[in-house]
Amino acid sequence: SGVGESGVKINELQFDSPYYIRAYAVNGVGIAYGQEQKISTSVGAVGDVYAGGIIFYLDNSGRHGAVCAEKDQSAASDWKGAIKLCKDLSYNGFSDWELPTKNELDHIYTNLYLNNIGGLSNYYWSSIENDFNDAWYWRMNYGSPYYNFKGNLLNVRAIRRF
Repeated sequence: SGVGESGVKINELQFDSPYYIRAYAVNGVGIAYGQEQKISTSVGAVGDVYAGGIIFYLDNSGRHGAVCAEKDQSAASDWKGAIKLCKDLSYNGFSDWELPTKNELDHIYTNLYLNNIGGLSNYYWSSIENDFNDAWYWRMNYGSPYYNFKGNLLNVRAIRRF
């Protein structure tokens, strides 16, 4: 005789998966079914574990972004060694890891380090060269990039895009 409203919360859905839902109503006359609807879950949120690592960046669609490994690949690597470590890395079922850019390290700093997510240290190599002898790195405790001699030993945290 009237219009009703109902809601339901569904727990433990998988990230980035389609689901089909269909409403129904039961009364003294019988059961009436609504149209089947397809819904899709997002890939998650910044800080969630997805696609082999911790999400540190999502684009506006919420379906593409980047993750960093859940732990450092090294606490003492020179720049060339850092690039090789990431390129050769097979981790959590993925083998397309890279050394992050300065911009990606900025996202890691803003979205993970400042929120105490990921157990990050202070100094991380970036993939960006400054000149023949130096490459950029990120100082998490200062929140900004600097350049350093490529032979110096810094931390390495690999990233991958999805």
